[in-house]
Amino acid sequence: MKFDAEVTYGAPMAQVWSMLRDTQFHEARLRAAHVDAKSVDVLEDGDSFTSVVEIVHDSTKLKLPSMAKRLLPSDSIRATISERWDMTTGEGVLAVDLGGLPVQLEATSRLHDEGESVTRTVRGDLTVTVPMIGKKLEAEAVKQVGEIVAAEEQAAADYLN
Repeated sequence: MKFDAEVTYGAPMAQVWSMLRDTQFHEARLRAAHVDAKSVDVLEDGDSFTSVVEIVHDSTKLKLPSMAKRLLPSDSIRATISERWDMTTGEGVLAVDLGGLPVQLEATSRLHDEGESVTRTVRGDLTVTVPMIGKKLEAEAVKQVGEIVAAEEQAAADYLN
């Protein structure tokens, strides 16, 4: 299921790039979304960088229908979230590996310099490959994008202030 989102960062582009390259920001945005980071790395390569975040999340705390929870491990979900950014174009690519679960999430982002703030536009695609209920699960998961955006905006505001 395709989705679009927009995140606003209340700082100039240089500060936003610095924030996106800081492991402490990645940890803070996960905390704001009630997820704990197992590890966070940022790998820099000239005008680009990649953040790699590994999480372990209590599967009982997920906001999913009971039919979906039956498909999950009973204790926790392990995931790796990778974001690769090109600072010359302002474009980023996000991929989430959910450790063997039948879910694929990919998204592209673009940062737009608005002077004293930066807007991040996100276009994503979430696919759940479970017969008969996959589309319903996709719709439930996409409904939570607004909460994720709000958590990221709050974490960014706290970080930038």
